[in-house]
Amino acid sequence: MRRIICLALMSLILLGVARAEGDLSGLTLSELYDLRRSVDRRIEELENAGVKPHYKSGTYRVGVDMPEGVYVLQDDGAALFPSVLVRADGEDGGEVLNYELVIPTAVMRFMSGSFVTLSDVTAYPFELAPEVGLDEDGAAFEGGYWVGPQIPAGYYRVVPNEKAPLSSYSVYDDVPGAGAHLLKFEVVDEPIELALDRGQYVNMSGCGIQWIQADAP
Repeated sequence: MRRIICLALMSLILLGVARAEGDLSGLTLSELYDLRRSVDRRIEELENAGVKPHYKSGTYRVGVDMPEGVYVLQDDGAALFPSVLVRADGEDGGEVLNYELVIPTAVMRFMSGSFVTLSDVTAYPFELAPEVGLDEDGAAFEGGYWVGPQIPAGYYRVVPNEKAPLSSYSVYDDVPGAGAHLLKFEVVDEPIELALDRGQYVNMSGCGIQWIQADAP
C-alpha cells in the first residue's frame, strides 16, 4: 500500500513539475531529493490519518490516538497477566470502566473519550484483525469470542481442561466495553451443553467449547 501511495503521489508531483518546467531535465539532484522528502512526508501524514492495522502495548485515548469501535485483542505470548484497562478520564486517576485479562484472545468495544491501557496485548480493529473462531473440528479454546461475527450461534458442549485449577465460563449480552450485561457464569467440572445466541459474548477460562448444532435437538 505504501508503494502504491508513493507512486501515485510522485506521479502527481512530477506531473505538476513537468507542466511548470516543461520536463524534469532542468532539476538538480538537490531538488530531486527535496521532491522525494516531500513525498515521504505526505505519505506519513496519510498513514497517520488512517486506521492503523494494530496497536501495541501502551495507553491510547479513544477518538484521538485510536478510533472508537470493536477490537480483537490478543496476548503477546510471554506475560503472566496480559490485560486491558479502560478508564473514563485520565491515564491514571480516572474512573475504571473495564478491566479484562486477555488469555489468549478477547473482544472489546472502545468508546470515544476513554483511555485504554494495553499491557502485553495487541489490539486489532475488528475489520483488520486476524481471523479468530472455531477450528476445523468446530472447537474453540480458552479466550473470549463474539457469537455471530466470530463463532456461529447454536448449541455447544463446554469441556473443562483437566489440568486447569478452575474451569469456568461467562456469557454476556454483548462484547464488553459499552454496558454489556452478564447473563450467566458457571464453574464446570464436567462437560455440559450451552446455547449461545447471535450478538452474545462468551469468555472461557480453563475450558473450551465444541460446536454441536445450530438448532435445538
